[in-house]
Amino acid sequence: MAAIKPLVMDPDRPAWEQQPGERDEAWDQFRTYRDLGRARRSLPEAAKALGLSYGHTKTLASARRWVQRATAYYRWLDEIAEAEWVEARKKAMADDAKLLRIVIGAAAQRLATVDPAKLTVTEATRLMDLGLRHRRALFGNPTDVIAITGPQGDALTVQLQDFEQLPEEQRAVKLKELAASAARRAHALAEADEESDDA
Repeated sequence: MAAIKPLVMDPDRPAWEQQPGERDEAWDQFRTYRDLGRARRSLPEAAKALGLSYGHTKTLASARRWVQRATAYYRWLDEIAEAEWVEARKKAMADDAKLLRIVIGAAAQRLATVDPAKLTVTEATRLMDLGLRHRRALFGNPTDVIAITGPQGDALTVQLQDFEQLPEEQRAVKLKELAASAARRAHALAEADEESDDA
């Protein structure tokens, strides 16, 4: 049997594609090895699939750089999958942002009708915590927390304790201010979203 001539790779052509001067039979043998997949790909499995001896298959693989070419091929597939995942994640984040705008707008409208005398500290805490957690998760790093604490606890607790001490009329004013602020932000976000959709 004649010696197998080493394959000369074209630097301008992807390694997993048929190379200049590579006969169709040799190309088909490489593709059989390559397409066994990550889990099954091995020279013994390729030898079985090709109906060749292991020794001859090993010689072919070495001369024609099967391992190097298959590795480059699967690296290329990984890059494609990564790019698709990044795009899918960006779309999911944009969809989440739109949904958040809708929820914030609805919550702001509902908040304007809340009777402050019936709002407990626990309910107010839950509402604020839920909104802030979702906002941080969507627009910032949820592990980056900057807070000013006071002698009576964290900033949120101090604010809620102060809120609870206000007369009912002042609590109503504070809640309306909060609702108006939330409505303004929701409106600004909606306008920004419409502008990005028009672009």
